[in-house]
Amino acid sequence: MKWKKRFTAVALASSIAFTALPAAAANPFKDIKGHWAENVIDWAYNEKITYGYPGGLFMPNKTLIEKEFLAMLIRSYTDAFGPEKMKEMEDKGFAGFYEFARIQNYPVVKQDGFITRQQVANLVVGTQGKNYTGRDAIHYLLLNGLASGKDPNKITIANFGAEDILTRAEAVSFIQNVLAKGIKLSDGTPILYPRPADPSEPLPKIGDNDPITPIGKKPTTPPKQETTKKWTPGEYTVLGKKTFTNFKDNGTSVTFTMPKIDGYNFGGQYHDDTKFIDLEVGKTYTFDKGKNGVITVAIRKAKGGLNIEDYSIIIDTMEVVPLNTAYKDRVPLKSVLEGLGLE
Repeated sequence: MKWKKRFTAVALASSIAFTALPAAAANPFKDIKGHWAENVIDWAYNEKITYGYPGGLFMPNKTLIEKEFLAMLIRSYTDAFGPEKMKEMEDKGFAGFYEFARIQNYPVVKQDGFITRQQVANLVVGTQGKNYTGRDAIHYLLLNGLASGKDPNKITIANFGAEDILTRAEAVSFIQNVLAKGIKLSDGTPILYPRPADPSEPLPKIGDNDPITPIGKKPTTPPKQETTKKWTPGEYTVLGKKTFTNFKDNGTSVTFTMPKIDGYNFGGQYHDDTKFIDLEVGKTYTFDKGKNGVITVAIRKAKGGLNIEDYSIIIDTMEVVPLNTAYKDRVPLKSVLEGLGLE
């Protein structure tokens, strides 16, 4: 059977895969008509993620406690476990879900306590194979499109509403978005990773109200100075210093080396439809085209302080997109682009 093959392969990789279940009957809920989350609640019912309350009620605006959210999240990956394994967990009640969460090192706090959006961020980031908490967990979610906060037109850490209690409607919407935009296998199947024991590499520092553009998505109305530039083959410099031979276009792939300059610290990450990895300074990588791959590089002086330049490189189009113009004391964009050999 399909689920057996999937579970065997994923178990060997220490991760959990998801495959959509067949659609069930129309939901019985009489209190969601016209609600903003009506369609996603219907999806959650069909996927057997939630069953609602007696009397045909879903109670979309009811606040959620931790164990309810954890159960919804794990049920959304039912096909990966197979019906027998899921029944085994369900038969143990919430204890079965918490047993799995402990094995995966997920940051669960209090079963019967209301769950805040911050706690959800900490937990969901763990399912993506990262160990972030607090502002960094929110930053990771927003940066990777796993959430958009209270206003999708104003994506900031402050606008995420970290201290707000999650509602049942928000919970199923959150889960649907994670399945759609989270880390996936090469065949497009979402995966649920264990949370690492050690904290993940620090993300670039930003202010609570600094706008965040999800990786791979260009700003809707980018500032004039943030126009993209075509990458030019050959040697180039960063901040006026010669570093390495830049992108080599191999046709179906590109080769990239992370910068290394005395006096500056470089941070880099690569993200595509299947993975999210940290890049090591001075190391050369080859990335395939056609996977929506994006490299993000941050530059900071060795003595510390704010980032002085950040840019993303879109592999499929060979474009450079400068990021985060809100940073203070930056090197002028024109100078940086000249240093990169782009002007």
